[in-house]
Amino acid sequence: MPEKTNKREFLSRFEGVVDCQRRLAIPKPWRFDSDPEDLSFFLCLGVGPSLELFEYEEFEKRQIQMAAKRGTPDFEYLATAVSMYSTTVKIDKQGRITIPQHMLLAAKISTKVVCIGSTAFGSIYAPEIWAQRDPGTEKVIDFILSLRSPSTTVTQTETKVLVTETQ
Repeated sequence: MPEKTNKREFLSRFEGVVDCQRRLAIPKPWRFDSDPEDLSFFLCLGVGPSLELFEYEEFEKRQIQMAAKRGTPDFEYLATAVSMYSTTVKIDKQGRITIPQHMLLAAKISTKVVCIGSTAFGSIYAPEIWAQRDPGTEKVIDFILSLRSPSTTVTQTETKVLVTETQ
């Protein structure tokens, strides 16, 4: 992974295997060469179902989003369930994490996995689940083209900044 940005980015697609001790090698591009031996990530249940791997900063954002739901019906029950399917995982010297059995079952993962980068986090899917969710290259290309459309492009001349001094 390029270390120029000092910000971890989870990009691309990788295939992997969960071994009999429930360990999964995290894709090398998702790790920095300078990562400490005791590096930890958060792992939680994601959509699909899947497992999502992310850093502490992303975890904090999710905690804030969840706290904003306080007072809604079933909040306590659902917040407890989210916590039940969340854990901290440490990366070992071989770049692997150990996934709790209940989380593998919840994500319907047995042995093979597909790791999909989602920029701020990495998603880990059973291949058959990803096959159902994969939008395909045509939809991805259409999405990329929609980002380039003139209606969504902001140019330097359209952006104005007002600077004022206060004393």
